[in-house]
Amino acid sequence: YQRLTEQLFSTWALVNSIVFLLLLWLDCGFKKSVPRYSPEFAQNKNLHKKFIYSVLAIQIGVLLVALPFLYGILHSFVRFKDLVLPVLVLFVITGTVEMLRTLYHAHFWQKQFNTLQTLWMLLELSANFMLMYWYPVSIHLVLGFFITKMIAGACTVLHGLCLLPGLLRKKKYLESSVLNAKQLTYQFMQHSAIMWAALCVKSLSERNFLFPLITSSLGPFQANLFKIAHDGALFFQRISIRIVGTADTALLASIQMYDNSTETFKKAFLKLFKTVTIICIPPLYIGTFIFFLRKQYAIDHRMLLLFFVVAIGYMLEVFLSPYERILEVKRRYRLLWISYLPYLVGFSYLLIARLFQTMPLTIFVTLIHALRLLGALLMAYFAQREYQLDIPKKFFLAIAVSIIMIGSIILSLAF
Repeated sequence: YQRLTEQLFSTWALVNSIVFLLLLWLDCGFKKSVPRYSPEFAQNKNLHKKFIYSVLAIQIGVLLVALPFLYGILHSFVRFKDLVLPVLVLFVITGTVEMLRTLYHAHFWQKQFNTLQTLWMLLELSANFMLMYWYPVSIHLVLGFFITKMIAGACTVLHGLCLLPGLLRKKKYLESSVLNAKQLTYQFMQHSAIMWAALCVKSLSERNFLFPLITSSLGPFQANLFKIAHDGALFFQRISIRIVGTADTALLASIQMYDNSTETFKKAFLKLFKTVTIICIPPLYIGTFIFFLRKQYAIDHRMLLLFFVVAIGYMLEVFLSPYERILEVKRRYRLLWISYLPYLVGFSYLLIARLFQTMPLTIFVTLIHALRLLGALLMAYFAQREYQLDIPKKFFLAIAVSIIMIGSIILSLAF
């Protein structure tokens, strides 16, 4: 943001938003369904192997089919045509990386995969810093950022594919004789379709959809401000999500298959909630401390408010995410979509009425996160009602104290 011009930063952010939004829309629901059904497919060695390679092949095939569509979008919205070809390659590579991450996390190999991805990501970041300080500011600098990401992603894919035989070899199989492969495949496809629809709906209120919307409506300056504040807040939230990954779904799915007793399920849920809480609270305080230094870095008040709105909104959603995982694993689709309904109606009204053009950006983003949080609270209510999931009051107290502290900081700094 400091190094690039306003137009170049906007171009870099816009291309990233288009790529990652399209990747989310082409996810096929696998991010939710693979962890849910991996334990069940793993009852048979041959079926499990076929499941893993089929999912990977389908995802890569979908990415390749989508390339002409992405090519058309980039030609329409991106002025600098030199970016198109590297971004198309990056699109396929990044989608493959995401699929490999889902597969490894679903099998509790998140440590192995996260380690190798972190290695290549650190090399990518090092290369980007060298480019920023040694290369003149131009579109070629932005192109360099995409090329380093493409190379790091390609190395992660190759490294990840080399780990797959080891994953299959070390897996202990039940070799169940009563496994109905056709029925299991049908259930997997049904779950994928429903989760796919849910992901697409929720993606409309995330930054990769909102950034192009704000850019086209309010201009690059407002959109760049939103991008910096949103990504700054999301940085800390992503730490929590990447640590947990999709292993929470895989854990609950495994327990449901191997020991579906109510007591065991409650213990697993409590352990999951404790882990998420412990992971989430420290980054929230760290982010607050960093933004206390705003005078030194001359951070805009609007950026500060956006940062805290997004940080608190997403952190609360992460706190409540175990309840959503319960409903997903239990396949309570009706309750999930009832929870999404207020968000769907409210967000649709915000878009149709084009309120993002008439109200302050901070208010618009606050309303979006309030609607998302309402859906998360409804999921918590339904999960608690159906499965009597008791949470110690000390965890809620820690969350409440953190929110009050952050809210006080917002008021003191903004007013």
